[in-house]
Order: sequence, then structure tokens, then C-alpha cells
Amino acid sequence: MSYFIALLIAGLSGCAALSHELLWTRRLIDLLGASTTSTTLVFECFFLGLALGAACSTGLARRVQKPWHAVAKIELGIALLSIPALTLPSWTGWIWPWLGPQTLVSGTGTAVKLAISVLVMIPPTFLMGMTLPFMARAILTGDNKLGRQGVWLYSANTFGGVAGLLWTTTVALPWFGVSGSIGLAVVMNLLIAGLCLCMEKRTSKPTTRTAPDHEGRSTSSSKSDRVSTAMFLIAFASGAGVLGVEVLSMHLFMQVAPSAIHATAAVLAAIILMLAVSAFLTPYLAKKGNQARELLTPVMMVTGLATASTPLIFMWMTSGMTTIKPSTTLLGFNLKMTGYVLVSLGPGILMAGLVLPLVFSWYGSEGGDPHGRRWGWLLAVNGLGGVLGAEAAQRLILPAVGMHAGLGVFGLGYAALAGLMVLIIEGPRGLRGPVWRPVGIMLMIFVIGVVWLIRLPLIHPAPTEKIQFKTLAISAGSEGVVAVTESDELGRGIVMFNQYVLGSTAGMADEQRQAHLPILLHARPRDVAFIGLATGITAGAALLHDDIETVTAIELSRLVAEACKRHFKEFTNDIAADPRANIVVEDGRTYIASCVDRFDVVMGDLFLPWRPGVGRLFSIEHFQSVRMSLRAGGLYCQMLPMYQFSRDQMQVVVDTFTTVFPKAHLFRLGFDSGMPVLAIVGLKDDTQQIDWPGLPERCRAVREAAKITDPVIRQHEGIAMLYLGPATADGQTPEQLNTLGNAWVELTAGKEFVTGRWHASDYFMNHSRWREFEGQCLRQHLRSPNDPERTRWSRLGNQISRWNDIRSTPGPSAETLRRKIQTALPEFFWTDRQIDKNKWPLWADLLKYRGPRVTSPG
Repeated sequence: MSYFIALLIAGLSGCAALSHELLWTRRLIDLLGASTTSTTLVFECFFLGLALGAACSTGLARRVQKPWHAVAKIELGIALLSIPALTLPSWTGWIWPWLGPQTLVSGTGTAVKLAISVLVMIPPTFLMGMTLPFMARAILTGDNKLGRQGVWLYSANTFGGVAGLLWTTTVALPWFGVSGSIGLAVVMNLLIAGLCLCMEKRTSKPTTRTAPDHEGRSTSSSKSDRVSTAMFLIAFASGAGVLGVEVLSMHLFMQVAPSAIHATAAVLAAIILMLAVSAFLTPYLAKKGNQARELLTPVMMVTGLATASTPLIFMWMTSGMTTIKPSTTLLGFNLKMTGYVLVSLGPGILMAGLVLPLVFSWYGSEGGDPHGRRWGWLLAVNGLGGVLGAEAAQRLILPAVGMHAGLGVFGLGYAALAGLMVLIIEGPRGLRGPVWRPVGIMLMIFVIGVVWLIRLPLIHPAPTEKIQFKTLAISAGSEGVVAVTESDELGRGIVMFNQYVLGSTAGMADEQRQAHLPILLHARPRDVAFIGLATGITAGAALLHDDIETVTAIELSRLVAEACKRHFKEFTNDIAADPRANIVVEDGRTYIASCVDRFDVVMGDLFLPWRPGVGRLFSIEHFQSVRMSLRAGGLYCQMLPMYQFSRDQMQVVVDTFTTVFPKAHLFRLGFDSGMPVLAIVGLKDDTQQIDWPGLPERCRAVREAAKITDPVIRQHEGIAMLYLGPATADGQTPEQLNTLGNAWVELTAGKEFVTGRWHASDYFMNHSRWREFEGQCLRQHLRSPNDPERTRWSRLGNQISRWNDIRSTPGPSAETLRRKIQTALPEFFWTDRQIDKNKWPLWADLLKYRGPRVTSPG
């Protein structure tokens, strides 16, 4: 009975550990940013702490008189050392403003990020690494051996990790937020500590002396040394292989899975579940220590072959990397993702999951440590291998050969490891026969790689039935797969994760307007910043304004920045070469937080609300950082793709925005209700107003410069047509805000996306829901004290938007509305020769002929 309680404690410990890992990582990424450097540092510190703790536990556990009492202290220590992560926002807010933008992106900035990661991660993970070895000290006595009960202890801990991952992402985070979830994990640590104290009372007995290190050894010294070398080599390689394959597999699935935190969690949970199952089955497969050694070579050979075959199975399952469709419920989605993972990754992961438990079993017999007194060394070596394997996969293998061939490389490594094990154990005798079997597997994997893997596509050439991509360039890295594509429908664009179009030349006119609008709304803009570069079309449009002195474009992905520089020069006014422009590869939220009183205008690009981490850019903390980065009289413009937002999500973002920027106004970017974009413009100073009186002069300067051909931007009446009114209604109190602590936008949008809520015709804020919203804004506008002339043009904008919806349907209503709009349009639309109507089909259609003039849009 005591052993089964110990398994329960191990499971709870694994549950708390993975919950902490997820939450601490999220907390640190909130602070350090989601850049490759930041995420790598956090990941390395976590596994390095585990490895160090496991290594140090070896000597300590053997001297402990009351092991369960020690485990209780460890869990209490983890709970206590969680406080820095729990309180991270309260004691780190000063760091980036003090550091400054130049230092942030330098080696000093990386050193500061490393120091914070070490401070927050290493102490608690060091204790986590001690947990299993100390539990082993408590229960692996008498007939309880490492090769059986110890492996099941490891399996229970891994099963607990699966539960912790699913609990945190599906229940704790949505209900309690980050801080509350960390608190729940701490409570779990306290519960585990209580159970350990009860176990100590239950199992307390006179302490016996620990068996000496040579217990159970019967082999010669030379053979023993070779066996020990093989064990530690395989433990190290197993960690490298499992984590490396996991990294590549996650990238593989992110090419087809919905880009949401729930998809990432489902894939990761399925992988860890298979590792737990493999560990659970190991004692049944290797009932004796020599069976473990005999099984290792064929298991590693099969692992190599199965891992190399994974991309072929994956491509077959997904019909050439077609996006996986959502389900109707979150449970259904998780089960669907689990099914995909089991079929495509299952053979390789299940076999790879056998390797380390087989080493444990072998170590407990021929390694001379049946009760696992030196188990911590194996766990430490395995953890260190995991760090190096994951880093090699992300930094070397993925950029060099991509995901498919990368899995082939790891498959080749497993087969090579099998051959190396034979040579280490058998010595020169291995060359006479046994080693040639792994060599044969290596040749098979090499043929698979050359014939198939290197030819597999990294993106689907046809994301929809109507669009066929031609790939101009493709690159892979730790941030994913980035492709530069070209098609008749979208022009040249950037596709990320095989499904997310960052921007394209087909929408160049509207993308440039995203820059023109906030720049012209500012009285005297000199220094502007763009959060998000993508193709560079928007940020490059700022260079068309002669008064702009500096343009700072912040891009998270190095691969995207490189694609912009190489393939979009003619569309971005060669932003990469312009001396006024600076492209910064860094997390936008972190970089903006380091800039104080630096910019006149900051523009936030169009961001998917359900993408992991993107919700931070709609948080109150981010908006506060943006406000601090603005000079007196500055303004911030955040674009919202309303065709990707529900009404509730939009309202939460607007409420969060106006909490920080009380003087905020709403603009539409254009007149297309199918893909409407809402611009929220916030003014830094509470007494500040948009400089409407100076707008005609600024538009006149635009016309004289003759660089901008946008009919709406060239005249102040056109900009007034985009105006929807103030962002807040008097007397309304926000019901919900989006913060880093609750991640409301990301979690809500992600859940609704993977469960297919967006399929409903009335879910997103486009078409009829957008027209309804425009009408509400106009009615509120009319009730507010506004310039009658500006209200006049705003109303005309609503009419143009309504006509644009029905203009493709011939009939008297569309024609009547068109004539009404034509007669009300400002004179410049008819006389301005520099307007390029070809870029705006709406205006080309609207201005086919000129009707009689009237003085009011009526």
C-alpha cells in the first residue's frame, strides 16, 4: 500500500512540476519577450536546474535518515521559491526602462535576461531535480528495485506531468489566470509535502546503512567500466534524442494545427503521454537486467527507423500538410490532436520512450545499483542531453535541413547509437557481426532521407482551392517555417506556419494606409515606431513622409526580417537601406517597454488574437508601456482585424485600451465590411485632442510631395470619412480587461478558434455585424458634441461602406445609393489627377461618371 501511495505522490509531484514549468515560462516570457533568445534562455535554465538537482541528490540522498521528510522539505522549498515567479511583475517593471533600447538588444541585454532566468528558474528547478532520487531512497528497498518499481515511479511522475499540462491550459489558466494558477501549483506542493510527512510516519523504522557502491557487481573491472560508459552515453543520447525529436515534431504539427495555445498543449501532452506509457511497459518487457541490455540495441534500431519514417506518415495523414480542422468541443479537439500524434509520431516516440527506462533497468542490475542510490547521475546526464539535443534541433538541424530531414538525422543518430553501444560493450568482437545490423539500419535511414525526406515540402502549395502558391524562398528556424510566396490572388507575400499570411503586395494600398493615418493625425511627427514588420510595406510607407526623421520597425522573427530585406525592397521604399530606418529583431512589447519618451507615433500591426503570446500585445501592461514610450503630444494607433475578432474580444481590447488612453478615438481603415480593420487611436495626454484644425495643411503637404496616391489620405475630408467617433461612451464601466495575468484574449480566442465557433456566420465582426457596429458608432457620434462638418463626412463614410457591400449585386438600391454618394463626394475626388484609382477598385467603380453636385451627403 505504501508503494502505491508513493506512486500517487510521484504523480502529483509531476503534475505540480509541469504546471510550474508552463507558468514560470509564461511569466518569464511576459517579461523577457518571446524572442528566440529569451525562450531559449528560459528553456535551458529549467532543464539545467533539473540536471544539477539530480546530480547533487546522489550524494545527499544516501546520507538522509528520513527520506520522506526530505521530500516534504523539497516540496516546501519549491513552493517558497515559486514566490519570485509569482511576484515577477511587481519587482521587474523598472528593468527595461533603466536598460534602454540600445542596451536591450546588445550582449548586455542578453546577460540581463540570462540573470533573470537563472534567478527565477534555477533555485526551484534544482529542488525539482532532487525529487525522484529522494523518493527512490525512500521506497527502493528490499524487493523494490530500480528496474521495476523505480521505473514505475518515473512513469507515474511522467503521467502526472501530462495531467499538469492539461489541467493548467484547460482549467487553471482560463479560470484563475497566471498568478492564481501559480498559487494553485503552490498549494499542490504543500499538499504533497503533507502526504510525504504522513508517509514518513507510516514507514518510519530504524535506519539501515546504505549498501556500498559495488553492490550487485559481478563483472570484471574492465567490462564494468565499459558497461557504465555505455549506460551514461545512452542516457545522455536518449535525452538529446527525445527532446530534439519533440522540438522538431512540435514544429511539424504547428504547420497544420490551429495556431493556438490549446493545440500546442494537446500535441505536447500526447507526446509526454506516450513517453509515460513506454516507461510503464518497460518492466514487463525487461523482467531481468540482462534482458534490458539485450533489448536496447534492437529498440534503438527500430526507434531510428520509426523516427525517420515519421514525416512520411505525417504527410500521408495530413494530405500533404493540410490544416487540421477544429472540433465542436475542446475535449473533441484534444482527442483529435492526440489521434494525429499517436498515428504519425507514435511509433517513433513510443520506441524512444523505452530507451531511458531500459537503461534504468540495466543500471539496476549489471550497473550494480539495484536500489537506485546513484540514479540521480543518470537523470542528470539525461537532462543535460535534453538541453543540448533541443538546442541542436533548433539552432543547427532545423535551419540546415528542415523538419522532415531533421527527424531523419535524429533517426540516423539512434541507429548509430545502437552500433556504438555494441562496440563499447563487445569491443573488437562487435565488428565481427552484431554491429552490422545497426549499420544496415543506418543505410536504410540514409536512403529514406535522400529519396524522400529532403524532397518533402515544408508548406502546402495550395492553402485553399482557389489559391495556388509559388514558393520563391523558404527558411526554417526556431521561430518556425517562413516562406516567401507569390500567387495571382495575393501577389507576393510572407506565409508563416504554413497557414498565416503576414502580408502581401495585393493589399499594399491598405497596408500603407495603416502608416499614413496615424502619422497625419499627429501634429508634428518626427520619430515613429511600428510593432511588427512582416513584409515591411506598412513601415516603409512612413518613409514617404518627408518630415519623418526616424522609423523604427520591431520584428520578433529574424527570418521574417530577412525575408523583408531580400524580397520586398521595391514595395517598402527599401526600408532596410534607408538611413532613417532601423529594423530591430526583438519582442515588440519588451522593446517598447525599454523606450521612454522616445516616439511621437507608435503603430501596432494587425495581430491574430488566438496566436500564442500575441494576446500580450493587447494587454493593459503593454498599453502602459506604449504610453510611457510616447513623447508629450504623442499618439498610439492599434489596428484590429475585425474579421478575426468576436464582438466580446473587440470590446475587451477597446476597454483595456481606453483604461490606459482615456482620450481614444475609433477609425475604420477602409470601407470593406468583409475584411474590416478598426484603428484605435489613443492620445498620451488626457487633455490632448486630435489636431483636426491642422489636418488640412498636413494633407496639402502630402499632395505637394506627390508620393502618396491614396484618395482618402490626400484630403482631410477623406480622413474624416474614416472617423467613427470616440472610443468610450460616458458612464460605462469595463466589465473585463485583458492583462498579462489573465491572458483573457489569447485563451478565449484560442478556445473558440479550436472549437470552431468562428464558423458561425455571426461570430466575427465583419459583414452585417460590422455594419451594425458602424451604425452604433455613428449614432453615438451624433449624440456627442462634434464638428458638424466632420460628422457629415463620417456619415458619408458609412454610406460608402454600405454601398461597397451591395455594389456587386445589380439592382435599383445599389445604383440609387451610388448616385447619392457620387453627388456628395468632395470635389477633389473628381479633380485630383494624382489619385491612382487602379489600386482601389471601389473608387474606380464609384467614380465611373459624375452626377449633379449637392451640398450634403444627406
